[in-house]
Amino acid sequence: MKNWKTILYEAYVSTEQSSGSRKSGELRTSEFPQYKNIIERYLPADRSIRIADLGCGYGPLVFCLNESGYTNVEGIDVSPE
Repeated sequence: MKNWKTILYEAYVSTEQSSGSRKSGELRTSEFPQYKNIIERYLPADRSIRIADLGCGYGPLVFCLNESGYTNVEGIDVSPE
């Protein structure tokens, strides 16, 4: 029998347990001003650096990094979704 964490993580996005339940195609960078601030202040200007977002959820940071021109970005989350 699966425990509650396994059940939650297997359907993290479709059950709307993440902080946002939208698909990345529906995201807008203007909805995430905190990420824009982090990207501008703390990340290097070299847009080809390798970046991994561990525990990315539905991927808003990955989305914002891609929209900012970073080309080598990946997100990993325990939910298969």
